[in-house]
Amino acid sequence: MAGYLRGPRAGAAVQTCLAPAALGAAGHVAGWGWALPVALIRAAHVGIDRALGFGSKDASGFGRRYLSPA
Repeated sequence: MAGYLRGPRAGAAVQTCLAPAALGAAGHVAGWGWALPVALIRAAHVGIDRALGFGSKDASGFGRRYLSPA
């Protein structure tokens, strides 16, 4: 939810697996031992949010999801 402090668009962007994938890839290339576990934890968090119905937010607001009715 900290991403929503910058606005709904930034908050919705946080709820994707792109950032953990980029962190994991950058950590692998740079040799950061901490990056892969952090990326996997973040990806699991996103997956659990989606499984419970809290993920895939719409950029128009916190309460809307991509699959919710208009």
